[in-house]
Amino acid sequence: MKKFVSAACTGLVCLSMAACGSGGGTGGTDSGSESGKKRITLAKENDVISMNTAYATDGMSFEMIAATVDGLEAMDADGNVIPALAESYDLSDDELTYTFHLRDAKWSNGEPVTAQDFVFA
Repeated sequence: MKKFVSAACTGLVCLSMAACGSGGGTGGTDSGSESGKKRITLAKENDVISMNTAYATDGMSFEMIAATVDGLEAMDADGNVIPALAESYDLSDDELTYTFHLRDAKWSNGEPVTAQDFVFA
């Protein structure tokens, strides 16, 4: 019985190792496409529930959104706030209202980024 369990475990390990192989992947670039666009593949421990900021409630979704979507401002390597999609902003005299001035930016589909996109998000 011990030999059977040992052989079964060895077989499962070999099978799982084979399933983890690269399978001759493209190594980060989509060389088969005419556009030659770059592609990155991330292996994470959990599934992303939603990339929609209105529905995301889990840490993995927030992590992927932060890695793929720019905000109005960002942090540099030293922890300083720097402009991202906002070129600049104005602060009202009572310091309660921020008015952000957006730079010209487009979504991946070519549509312009607008203030309504940030209101929605």
